[in-house]
Amino acid sequence: MHTSHPSSEPAAPATSLQLADAAGAVAAPCNPIERKANRVTVFVMLLGLLTGTPVSVSAQQKAPVPTAAELMQALQAKPTRGVSPQMSKEEAERRALIERLKAKATRGLSQPERQQLQKAVSNQPKVDMEVFFEFDSDKITSAAEPVLRSLGEALSNSGSDFLVAGHTDAKGKPGYNQDLSQRRAAAIRDYLASNYKIPAERLMAVGYGREQLKNSADPMAAENRRVQVVNMIER
Repeated sequence: MHTSHPSSEPAAPATSLQLADAAGAVAAPCNPIERKANRVTVFVMLLGLLTGTPVSVSAQQKAPVPTAAELMQALQAKPTRGVSPQMSKEEAERRALIERLKAKATRGLSQPERQQLQKAVSNQPKVDMEVFFEFDSDKITSAAEPVLRSLGEALSNSGSDFLVAGHTDAKGKPGYNQDLSQRRAAAIRDYLASNYKIPAERLMAVGYGREQLKNSADPMAAENRRVQVVNMIER
C-alpha cells in the first residue's frame, strides 16, 4: 500500500503527513508540515494495508517511522483567526451526523452512509499511513508495530474522536475489497484500544474498499492503497 499524492480537492484546514511509496519516492509537499516531514525523512513504507502485497524484509527495515509528536502535530486542528469560539450550527450538525454514524458503525455502514461520513470529515486533519498485514488477512504483523506504537502514543495524548479508514485500489471485486478493508481498519482500532487504553468509543473503524481513490486517473496506483487516520471531532 502506498500513500497518496496531494488530493485534487479544494485546500482544507486538514494536514496530510506525506509518506513515501515503495520505491522511496516522496510526493512534493503542499504545506509546511509535509515539507518538515520530508526534510526529516518522515515517511512510512509498510506492506499494502488493503492488498496484502508482500514486501521484502529489507524494504521494511529501511522505513523510518514518524514519531508520536509528529503525528500529533499533523492531526491537530489549526486555530482559525476571527472565528467565534461558539460552535456554529453547521459544526453542530456535522458532529451530530458523525455521532449517529458512529452508533451504526459497529454493524457496518452502507455505501451512502460511508459517503456521508467521508464528506463530514473531508476538511479535518488527517494522515495517510501504511500498516503491514499478513497476506490476504486482517492479522497485523510485527513489522507494523513501530508505526502503530507512534500512532497509539499520539492518539492516547489527545481527547479527540478519530476515524480509522481503510482504502484499496481498484484491483479485485468491490465487495471483497470493502470487507477486507473493514476488517483491517477494525484490527487497527482494536490494537490501539487494547494496547494504548484508548476508549473504543473514540475510535471509529470504516472500510471504504475502492470507493475513495486518491488517484482516480490510475485506479490501480499504489497510492490508493492506504489507511487514513482522521481527527473527526476535537473535544
